[in-house]
Amino acid sequence: LGVLCFMLLWWFLSRPLPEHDGTFEVAGIGAPLEIVRDHSSVPHIVGASDADVLLGLGHAHARDRLWRMIMMRRTVQGLPSE
Repeated sequence: LGVLCFMLLWWFLSRPLPEHDGTFEVAGIGAPLEIVRDHSSVPHIVGASDADVLLGLGHAHARDRLWRMIMMRRTVQGLPSE
């Protein structure tokens, strides 16, 4: 059991971190939007309008915390106990 736990921990820690580089095309955006991450992986979002920036914020949250957002939604709905 100890060896299995060690192997699982090793696998989890040796996986690469998610890539945050790239260009995406999203429907519903009015002007180009830029999401820049600093050395601590904190997103800084620059856009032409508030609506575009909020769309970028949603994208950054979904990339970073999708599992947590899904679990919080299910918790509020009372679904994890099923």
